[in-house]
Amino acid sequence: IPYTAACRGVVYHAVPNAPADQACATRVIEGTLDARLIAVDARNGRPCADFGTNGQVDAKQGMGKVPPGFVSINSPPTLVRGVLVAGHQVLDGQDRWAPSGVIQGFDAVTGRLRWAWDMMHPDWNGAPPAGQEWARGTPNMWTMASGDEQLGLVYLPMGNAAADYYSSLRRPEENFYATSLVALDVTTGKPKWRFQAVRNDVWDYDFGAQATLV
Repeated sequence: IPYTAACRGVVYHAVPNAPADQACATRVIEGTLDARLIAVDARNGRPCADFGTNGQVDAKQGMGKVPPGFVSINSPPTLVRGVLVAGHQVLDGQDRWAPSGVIQGFDAVTGRLRWAWDMMHPDWNGAPPAGQEWARGTPNMWTMASGDEQLGLVYLPMGNAAADYYSSLRRPEENFYATSLVALDVTTGKPKWRFQAVRNDVWDYDFGAQATLV
């Protein structure tokens, strides 16, 4: 199955209080078609050694089996209060139990996973417990989020659950959050509120665009 996504941008981050001559004091972070986050020095393009492993973080960790081409970070993460909030695209129409649509918050300096929001496991605060994985088939955020630095909120335009045109296997939590705008606390990764545009979305409408804050 080929990749269908295209990169839609990058993130620029100036590390607070970092000396100007420090490596990666200013950095550019991008998502990749195989769901990695890569951080490079904005001045010379060299990988940021303090970010993940050699400048890379694999966002598929905790998803279990991911067939090639199923998961891609095709929109830039949203940076709020030093947290990179990343969603990803999951290939449509392939498998009811496709990889998870989990939303993850990574430290913009270290790449450490600060939190993850898995709607089926609201009590999980970070990576899945040993031997478990993020809930499969849940709605994902394939487009761009918006962020409010003052409120510390990030606004997620969520897509549909897997098996886009068939709803009988969907779980209540999926029906609650699918095709909704969800506000998360960027410190904890916990939902504050949600507005659902389509109930029981069997048309694959999704929330396909970034919300505008005015």
